[in-house]
Amino acid sequence: MTDSRDIPRARVERFVRRFGEPYRKLAWYAALPLILTPELLDHLRVHFLRGPDALPWISEADLLLSELCQPVGHEQYALDQDVRAVLIAEMRAQLGEDALGEGAKLLLRYLKRLNESDTDLSPEEMQAEQWSAMGAALLERR
Repeated sequence: MTDSRDIPRARVERFVRRFGEPYRKLAWYAALPLILTPELLDHLRVHFLRGPDALPWISEADLLLSELCQPVGHEQYALDQDVRAVLIAEMRAQLGEDALGEGAKLLLRYLKRLNESDTDLSPEEMQAEQWSAMGAALLERR
């Protein structure tokens, strides 16, 4: 019997084989928001992947244009829901709840700043992103 996560897990592994293991961490952090933009992915990469984990800026385009993401609007991308679940489970197992919480808090600060400026996100999309970030923050407290 096949586990329902086998196909999304295989997609993640193909992505990592193609670009290298450091890209896995980028994908973990990219799985936290519901909708990714190039600006948000850059923010996550610069904040969380410094020092020995540093990736070049091109890694952002590699991820957004990979089979893990689908365009959902102008400069907006979403990870497949099952892929996102696999990545969050991996992140939790490898980095722990604190890393999830730190990512969620950074995302909430980013969304607050974005909400105070012009954004391409509709009020409904903004609310969904905030709920997603708060959900990740609550998971960290468990």
